[in-house]
Amino acid sequence: MKNYYWAAFIITAVVVAALFLLGQLPDFQMFGRKMRRVDLLSDVRPDKPDTVAAADTVVLEALVERDVVIDYADTCWEGTTCITDYADTTMSGMDHFYAMLDSIDLIDRPVRVAVFGDSFIEGDIFTADLREMLQDRYGGCGVGWVNITSNVANFRPTVVHRFGGWRTRSAVDSIYDRKFLGLNSSYSLPVAAESYVELECTSRYASHVGRAEVSRLYFRADSDTVRLAYSLNGGEPNAIEMRGQGMKVATVSGDIHSVKWTVGGTRAPFWGVALEGRRGIVVDNLSLRGSSGFNFLSIPQETLRQFAARREYDLIILQYGLNVATADRRDYKGYKDNMVQVVGRLQECFPGTSIVLFSVGDRMSKDEDGDLVTMPGIVNLAGYQQAVAVDTGVAWWSLLDAFKSLGGIAAFAEAKPAMANLDYTHINFRGGRRLAEEFFEALMCGKENYDNARAAAQGREIKAQPTTEERQLEQY
Repeated sequence: MKNYYWAAFIITAVVVAALFLLGQLPDFQMFGRKMRRVDLLSDVRPDKPDTVAAADTVVLEALVERDVVIDYADTCWEGTTCITDYADTTMSGMDHFYAMLDSIDLIDRPVRVAVFGDSFIEGDIFTADLREMLQDRYGGCGVGWVNITSNVANFRPTVVHRFGGWRTRSAVDSIYDRKFLGLNSSYSLPVAAESYVELECTSRYASHVGRAEVSRLYFRADSDTVRLAYSLNGGEPNAIEMRGQGMKVATVSGDIHSVKWTVGGTRAPFWGVALEGRRGIVVDNLSLRGSSGFNFLSIPQETLRQFAARREYDLIILQYGLNVATADRRDYKGYKDNMVQVVGRLQECFPGTSIVLFSVGDRMSKDEDGDLVTMPGIVNLAGYQQAVAVDTGVAWWSLLDAFKSLGGIAAFAEAKPAMANLDYTHINFRGGRRLAEEFFEALMCGKENYDNARAAAQGREIKAQPTTEERQLEQY
């Protein structure tokens, strides 16, 4: 019998040599996907340092500092990812929001927070828990803003949302009418004899949203008279006539557990319904799946100004970036320039409102060895986003740093129970609550600094920084 061991040895040697040669190939793509590099020695090589495109990250110019007129230096609580305020003469920093919290019992409306973002906060993720924490501390009730229609109505646990007879368009659709866009970058046109939107309060996920005291319907009149009807708590409908053209807000008050708005005989664009308290605080979730944040440039400026007058916001939070970052991209200068325009537009249309820009969150991708790492473009994008805050003089909060302090998106996805999806990009409600706790703590640290600065200016005693244990006892 012939011995073929030598042939097997030659074949093995040829295969090993071929694999070594393949390992020397440069990065390449096939069918639009980056191919994983072959490395026979990957298991015995030392681990690579955890650096991400350090040489390509944006280098910030000298950061803008506020004019210091009070002999007090801000402090950051231990273990807190604090807010950095770059406001100087823009009046778009956090001081307005903190001052409104001090006046919360004196003003005849709720203090309002608008959270604009992408699918990261869709369905009231993050905002549901931030709302609950703020309402625990400062009072208020109601879920805030709800679009006329929603693709995630069955997913959102903080309100029961029913609707019918509408055609909805948004700024991320291929076809839409720009002049109809509302603050939520979308609009709904009634296409039935009686189009309706119904909201039912529920406490199945968060407290304080099981009831409301005021409901408001936001739309733009296209004729001299628009006829509406509302029904509270399943009762009989009550007719309303709104006269005149332009932006309109239909309002009804009471002990509200459910409200149904019905419209007919009009082609007016409708934007949303709000459920809130007469005072206290309310947090609006204004997410738009697929948005980069540029959608604000499509909304008519006059519409933005009308919203500023009819639905006053004291704090605007901007959370974007997931739809911008890519694995290999390093230069986000074009994105930065557009976002500077976006923030400038909001500053112009919402003068005096506090604005805080979030960095993009953590997101994982596979490196050339198949290992999960923070996507290289994420760190670069976060640097450019911080530069936006510096250039426009608004506040800045690093969602990425907050993520990293908790182990990153990988730790969220692999937690038991999971706090993020296995796409290593999107958080779930458990993850949203954990990040909301981080931001709420940052807000409270900022508020303490605001209070201490004024105490120092008036010669009063400065409050001592709380310990980690004291903060945990107060929060839980």
